[in-house]
Amino acid sequence: MTRAGRQLVLLLLGLLVFEYAAAEARPLAGKLIHFQGQVTIRRGGEEEWQPARLHQELFAGDAVKTGPVSRAAILAADESQIILNENTFFLLKQVSPSPRLGWQVVTPAAAQPPSASLYQVPQGELWLRNSNEKFLFELETPAVTAALRGTEFNLRVTPDGATALTLLTGALVLRNPQGQVNLDPGEEGLARPGEPPSKRVLVQPQDAVQWCLTYPGIVSFRDLPLTSGAATPQTLAGSPAAAPLVQKAEASYNQGRLEEARQEAEEALRLDPGNPRALTVLGWLALQRHDPKEALKFFSQVSVPHETLFVGLALSRYRLGEVSQAYELMAQARGSLPPTALLSTMSGYFALMAGKVVQAHNLLEEAAARDPGLAFPRALLAQIYLVQNRKDDARKAAAQALAANPRSPVALLSQALVELSYFKMDEARRYLDQAVTADPNFLDAHLYLARIWLGSDYLDRARRTLETALNLAPWEAEVLSLAGFVHLGYRDYQKAREYFSRAAAANPRLGDPHLGLGHIHFRYRNFQSGLAEILTATLLEPRMSLYQSFLGKALYQVRVFNKALETYDYAKTLDPRDPTPYLYKGIALTDLNRPGEAVQEINRSIELNDNRAIFRSRLMLDRDLAVRNYNLAYAYGNLGLGEWSFSKALTAVKADPTNSSAQLFLATAFQQTRQRVGAGTSALLLYRLLSPANQNTFATGNDYTPMFEMPYLRVLASASGSFWGSGDRTRQDYMVNAYGGLPGVALALAGFYTWDEGFRAHNADLRNYAFDGWFKWDLTPKTSLAFFSNYYDTKQGDRLNLSDYYYRYKPFWRQHYLKRYLEGGLVHRFAPHAVFMAYLNYTRLNVRKADFESGTAFRPDYLEYPAQEIDPDLPPGWYARDLGTTTFDYRSWSQTKDNLEFINPQVQQMLILGKHTLIAGFDYFRGKVDYRYWEKWLRQYRFFTYGNVTQIFDTEGNLIWQRPLWDPYTFPLSGEDTLRFLQLFRLPKWTYTFYLLDYWRVTPKLTLELGLTYEALKMPNEGVGRTFTKDQVNPRVGLNYQITPQQVVRFGAYTTLSPHTLFQPTLMPAEVAGLPYQINSFDGADVREMGLTWEAQWSPKTFTVLRASAARVANPYLLFRGPVAYLTWYQYNTDVMLNHILGPFWGLTLGLGWKRVDPRYQGGVDFNELSALGRLTFWHKSGLRAYVAATLVYQKPDDRKNELFVLGDFGVGYEFPRKRGEIFLNVSNVFNRHFTYLVAPIRLDPFYASRLLTLRMSLYY
Repeated sequence: MTRAGRQLVLLLLGLLVFEYAAAEARPLAGKLIHFQGQVTIRRGGEEEWQPARLHQELFAGDAVKTGPVSRAAILAADESQIILNENTFFLLKQVSPSPRLGWQVVTPAAAQPPSASLYQVPQGELWLRNSNEKFLFELETPAVTAALRGTEFNLRVTPDGATALTLLTGALVLRNPQGQVNLDPGEEGLARPGEPPSKRVLVQPQDAVQWCLTYPGIVSFRDLPLTSGAATPQTLAGSPAAAPLVQKAEASYNQGRLEEARQEAEEALRLDPGNPRALTVLGWLALQRHDPKEALKFFSQVSVPHETLFVGLALSRYRLGEVSQAYELMAQARGSLPPTALLSTMSGYFALMAGKVVQAHNLLEEAAARDPGLAFPRALLAQIYLVQNRKDDARKAAAQALAANPRSPVALLSQALVELSYFKMDEARRYLDQAVTADPNFLDAHLYLARIWLGSDYLDRARRTLETALNLAPWEAEVLSLAGFVHLGYRDYQKAREYFSRAAAANPRLGDPHLGLGHIHFRYRNFQSGLAEILTATLLEPRMSLYQSFLGKALYQVRVFNKALETYDYAKTLDPRDPTPYLYKGIALTDLNRPGEAVQEINRSIELNDNRAIFRSRLMLDRDLAVRNYNLAYAYGNLGLGEWSFSKALTAVKADPTNSSAQLFLATAFQQTRQRVGAGTSALLLYRLLSPANQNTFATGNDYTPMFEMPYLRVLASASGSFWGSGDRTRQDYMVNAYGGLPGVALALAGFYTWDEGFRAHNADLRNYAFDGWFKWDLTPKTSLAFFSNYYDTKQGDRLNLSDYYYRYKPFWRQHYLKRYLEGGLVHRFAPHAVFMAYLNYTRLNVRKADFESGTAFRPDYLEYPAQEIDPDLPPGWYARDLGTTTFDYRSWSQTKDNLEFINPQVQQMLILGKHTLIAGFDYFRGKVDYRYWEKWLRQYRFFTYGNVTQIFDTEGNLIWQRPLWDPYTFPLSGEDTLRFLQLFRLPKWTYTFYLLDYWRVTPKLTLELGLTYEALKMPNEGVGRTFTKDQVNPRVGLNYQITPQQVVRFGAYTTLSPHTLFQPTLMPAEVAGLPYQINSFDGADVREMGLTWEAQWSPKTFTVLRASAARVANPYLLFRGPVAYLTWYQYNTDVMLNHILGPFWGLTLGLGWKRVDPRYQGGVDFNELSALGRLTFWHKSGLRAYVAATLVYQKPDDRKNELFVLGDFGVGYEFPRKRGEIFLNVSNVFNRHFTYLVAPIRLDPFYASRLLTLRMSLYY
């Protein structure tokens, strides 16, 4: 390096150091995120204006100025998002920094940060939004000062100082020495220097900000055929020898034969170097290859200006990011060439790209009027209307464009965008496929196809489509950004970051890459950088609903809850048909203990997404995997609205049974409303298998929901103490649970201990230890493994019939249950609509029972003596027998050892084909039962009682006659004996089931469930050492009919042999049109059931359900000999339930029910039951919650007196701030009512016949 060069370098370094040192004295005010055209910066205290640099830091006192056809986007340190229009002067006098961004907002040499931000706008136009309600700021113009907090507005200041401010959200005050006005959203404030401010109401206030929106500006080169335009043939003809080749090259280009066009144009140039038409062809071919620099090289050699040349030059400049130069080129063309439809169209196009929306609209309308057969201007108008959320106008314009030219690629793509705006994915994809067919090099069509595949979870198809786009334009920012999201879908974060960074550098105006970078920052828990990137994205795309939903997630993640909720509301206004902000807001409101509002938001998201879960947009670029594991049933359960929850979950499962979120929703709803626990465990199994693995997979809903995948760990510990009855019997429960994970891996561990003395005086105790472990691992985006283990050890006395206070319990009966359970599952998604599952569980259950009894017993007996004592004339050898009863005292000891060991492999394939969801599977259950029963009787005889019957037998033992001869008599006996019984059986047990089901969506309102199962089984009866076999083909029929969008009628019917153990989950759907398939019965029971339900949502706050069902259950049993017999009962149920939201924190449930149980076997009790339920639930945002419930039961059994009782339940609790724990007091059976409540032959106890007072303390870390 020369001496002069070294001096120059030192000088530049000195300037940089000086600039940095000067900046250190002032706080950081913001960053220049993007600019186009002529933008200059003037440092505070200086006079000279310097050209702006991308990502340049701005400090307090700095000024920004934009020139003609220029714009600038600034993210301020107080979170203000600012876009400057052309010819604007903007001064950042002082800025109050937001700690949420994490910028080094104040240097050591600086003073304390200002308490309020202050901006000045002497001239120009800007858009500003600041959602941080904690920051007060002011904006000054020559005419007025605006006091602002948490607002969005558009400001225009003319050169004479006249000010017009249009308020979109929030509130502000305009004031000057002459007066002040308060503005509300939708109003425009007006002021002139020296005059008091005034205001007016605007019909369309959104029109004020159309200039700052980002318009897609989609162009297909097939819509721009090569023509000479207004130029005369003589000026463009060139050499006569080259003319035929040039014409052929143009024709080949227009027909899409690009390689032929290149060869022909190059041959023409060899014959006629400098041929303007051949150079133009080569320039357009370079544009088709997405090489704008090469295109400029060819276009710059054309000496004769013409229409196609100007358009090509402008497109080249635009592709290089020089928007203002492209706009000026088209303005020059309009001034120098005769007007044509194409010239007006492309002038409108570049006016749109420059932010001159009104001018663009007028030029495009002019082009459409000039040439009604030209599709391009109508297609561009459709794109404008879509961005402005004028969907009806967009549909009309797109239809006109297609009518003008059904093969126009841009018209086809514009129609696809219209369909996307209505979430009609299949229709949009059809139009995009046609656009690609019409123009295989149509980059935007490939990109939108890839977005649809990505939003629909077709990662492979998205990647293949993206590879086509990368081959077409490997340096295009939109392509690089989408590549980042595809890699994000594969959880390849480093590669995704690389693509996002390249995309942001290639096109600083594009918001998508900043959205992706924000996602990655959150993934690594870098919350401040993540929020800054997402604020940048929403600054660049200020009125896109999905971006605002993403910003709401980011604000929620950094615990800015109120602003997150406001951002979701803002997103709703930008696209009222998008379900995403409703879902996200519902999640947030649930976490914030506002369940009444949460239920309404979730219900609205369901309505907008065709009753599917997860109820989010299908156009999301990220897969939203963290949110997919959120349990939507929480909000309903917090207000006791279980029936409402069950209805919504059921509809979601019918729409898409492959959706894990819907299965989790249904599993929890079963717990909230049903006694049939088997059905709930099966739905929960499907969730565990189908769900993505991350920190939320095994979440329990006691923390603010993480909205992004990230490393996370949560530890819960709880302890509770309880008192039975009057307080002399106690219970203790302890639990420790740790769950969490990171992207692709989920883990949870839990331990439980219970000691319960029970409410009975003796032998009602229980001691239990249990340990659970869950693990989930996503091997690839398509394949995952799931594991679960359970250890259960319980020792207890006689705890039968806890709903019968007067039950005669066994004082010495002891039981010990030891269970070890392991399960594993594999899920592979061939595609989102084709899911294969393989599942295996192993169970080992050891049951030990021991009993002791003592007392007095009777047995039939007889006394023999010679017949001659009755009648001396009877032949010798004949004998008499007096029939009677022997009375004896006894003591009995018994022991039972029952060891069960079995495995249960299952496989299933789910396949969605159009309107049909096919579910086929095989379930095999095999094991063995080792049964040992030992019993010992010690008998001591007391006396014999004659029964008044005497029999006479001959010497052969033949009965000759019998009659009463004597009066009864009793005489004492002496002596004792011992009896022993021992039964040892080893019995096999197996079942297998084949099933084929079809959810057939006949119409949008009608879904039929059709299915057949083949069940075969071999079942043991341990007590008698026998087995029986049976097989049967069973139908399943269900109907789900949507009478109105808010009313559904369901009918279900099925038969089954109950091959599955009740608590053993199955992959087969466990309900038929809402009728639980796994009814409480013995293994091998022959079950037939049907049910009818009417569900109605009368308003956003009121829901009812009317349900009726009838079941026949035949439980098999075997004696020591003879065929299999059945204990059969019938059960009929009818109930009506009301769920109502009384307010944001109040929920009401009312219900009436009738039940009849009709056992058809000896010893069964036939009874009718009427019941009524009322429950009022309160859950406040402060953390305070309570409920009060009353249940009235009237039972009328056939063999005893009627039973009438009223149960009261009450609970009150408080959730600690920041969800650090909870304390809760619960009292069931408040008035300590004692009763005998009859239940169906196999049923869990629904009530305790004694008061139970429980105080629980939980801590969360």
